[in-house]
Amino acid sequence: MKQTIHAILWAKRHLSGALKVAELEAIRPLITVDDICIDVGAHGGAWSVPLSKLVNRGRVYAIEALPYYAEVLRRTIQILRRKNIVVLNKAVVESRRPVSIVWKDDTDKELTGLTHVAGADEETEDCITVEGITLDDLLDETIKQKVRFVKMDIEGAELLALKGAMKLIKTFHPILYLEVWQLYCQRYGYAVGDIFDLLYNHGYQSFFVSPPSQLVSIEPEKYSGKGDLLFVHSEDVSAYGI
Repeated sequence: MKQTIHAILWAKRHLSGALKVAELEAIRPLITVDDICIDVGAHGGAWSVPLSKLVNRGRVYAIEALPYYAEVLRRTIQILRRKNIVVLNKAVVESRRPVSIVWKDDTDKELTGLTHVAGADEETEDCITVEGITLDDLLDETIKQKVRFVKMDIEGAELLALKGAMKLIKTFHPILYLEVWQLYCQRYGYAVGDIFDLLYNHGYQSFFVSPPSQLVSIEPEKYSGKGDLLFVHSEDVSAYGI
């Protein structure tokens, strides 16, 4: 019952425009109706739902690690009748393995929107364990079409997820929209520069999305270490005149 009520609230927020993602306007020209999109850390579907409308002949894989949110998202999508969204209750990491998800803080308060894969130094006694997969697993086992866009908002575990997506990245050069926060990266023992290095080595360039929809090139040494970045392969940069 609680999940259904939560889903109704989320559906209302979608219908009212309260969950609109402004950055999507900058990405819209790069996506076609037949594309496959992956939303890692889908939560309430703020990206998944509008993406499903852009790729109405394609599909969106909405991946949410916390079981409760995954189920609420499934019910939200049913209410909204978005038939081309597939919700997966998994954690996306660098290898297939059981993953501990931190979902409460030290005071036992739920981490709404901030649940994350447990870092090496975090207590896991009260964590929820879920199946961890890689995006390459998903590519090998489920996805049969070109992956055009991947969004990741997983509170610092983005580099882990990227390392498990090397086949996908090399094969399709998808557009990547990533949360890149130095503070969150530290819990997994790396720095934001490691994300830049990995993607630059595979032909990507980095951009900040400036409202309303302008892409502004940004170099690693000038990045504040706190925000969201768009990574576009050099082939697309040339093809679309970015």
